[in-house]
Amino acid sequence: MSNLVKQSLSLALSKNIPVYITKDEVDRMLVVLEEEIKTIKQKGQKERLKSTRRKYIFIKALFQTGVRVSELLSLTPSMVNREERTIRIINLKRHKTRKRGRPTTGDSPYVEKIIPINDSLRADISDYCLDYGINPDKKLFPFSRRYALKFIKEVGEKANVPAYKCHPHAFRHGFAVYCLLNGVPITVLQEWLGHSDIFNTTIYTKITQIENRTFFENIEWEKH
Repeated sequence: MSNLVKQSLSLALSKNIPVYITKDEVDRMLVVLEEEIKTIKQKGQKERLKSTRRKYIFIKALFQTGVRVSELLSLTPSMVNREERTIRIINLKRHKTRKRGRPTTGDSPYVEKIIPINDSLRADISDYCLDYGINPDKKLFPFSRRYALKFIKEVGEKANVPAYKCHPHAFRHGFAVYCLLNGVPITVLQEWLGHSDIFNTTIYTKITQIENRTFFENIEWEKH
C-alpha cells in the first residue's frame, strides 16, 4: 500500500467517514466464487452448487444495488423487472420523523424504491430462478442475516479482502462511492439509497474528494 493511500485511509478514519469496499475487492470475491462454482460443477455437487450460486448473486447484488442487507434478504423474483432491468425494493428503514407505534390503516411506515440493475445481474437472477424453479413470491435468499455475514467474511478472507471491509454496510458505502466516482448525480444516488435527507448522502463526497486527490497525485506533470 502506497504512503498516499495510507494517508487517505487515515484521513478517512479520522473524519468518521464510512468504511467502504472497492469494486476491485468485490471483483476478487466474485472470482473466488466463480472458481468454486467451476469446481463444484465438475464434482456434480448439486446442492452445494445451488448454495454457491446464491452466494455469488447475493454478493454481486449487494454491491451493485447498494441496498441494505435486510432489504436484499426480502427480495423475491416478482420484485425483479426483467424488461426494464430494475428491482423494486421495500425501504425497510423507518423515517425518523415518523411517530412510534403501529401504522394506522392504509398508512405504511415504509416506501418503495426502484433501482436499476445491469444485464449481467439480471441474467444471473433469471438463470438461477429458472434452473431451480424459484416461485415468484418466494425469497431469493432464504437465509438469515447472520448467515450472510458469515459467508461474506469467509469469501472475503479467501479473496484477501481486509476483514473490516467484509460487512454488508461496507458494500452499501462502496456502491455509493463507486457511483459518485462514475458521475452519478448526488440526488439520484440519494434516491437509490433511499435517504430521506440528502445530508446523509453528502458524506460520500468526502470520500470521493480523497479518491480524486489520489488520482491527481498519480498524474505525471513534469518531464524527467
